[in-house]
Amino acid sequence: MGIFNRLGRGLSEDDFDAEFDDHPLPPARAELPPINYAQPQYRQPAPPPRPPEPEITSEDLGRITADVIKAAHEEAATALEALGKEIQQRMVQIETLKMQAIQQIIDCKDLAEQHRERGKHMSTQVEMAAMDLGEAKDLIDSMRNKIRM
Repeated sequence: MGIFNRLGRGLSEDDFDAEFDDHPLPPARAELPPINYAQPQYRQPAPPPRPPEPEITSEDLGRITADVIKAAHEEAATALEALGKEIQQRMVQIETLKMQAIQQIIDCKDLAEQHRERGKHMSTQVEMAAMDLGEAKDLIDSMRNKIRM
């Protein structure tokens, strides 16, 4: 007679539990050996057993933590030293650029002075040419006046 027939006939919950307490439950899946349905030539070998993990004490944990902290700080210090070297290289580049800029400023001032001198020289030449032209005009006018007379 099935379970449902028994329940339908008024089997109480306690009677039901008592009926099945006598039957052991099947073992859990982890307890069962693995089932390999592949043919023997295709089966993978079982993995080697894992070695037991060593027991870690609080002293070991403290030492490991201290080593990790020390390594992290050392890595940070190395990175900061590298940054300092890079900044120093940039400062050398800045000094080089500064010296080049100063030289260019001096060159600009020298060129400006040359342009001033050349401008003064050209101005003087134009004035002299204007005076020569004026003298030539006066000479031409005086000769015209002599010819007309």
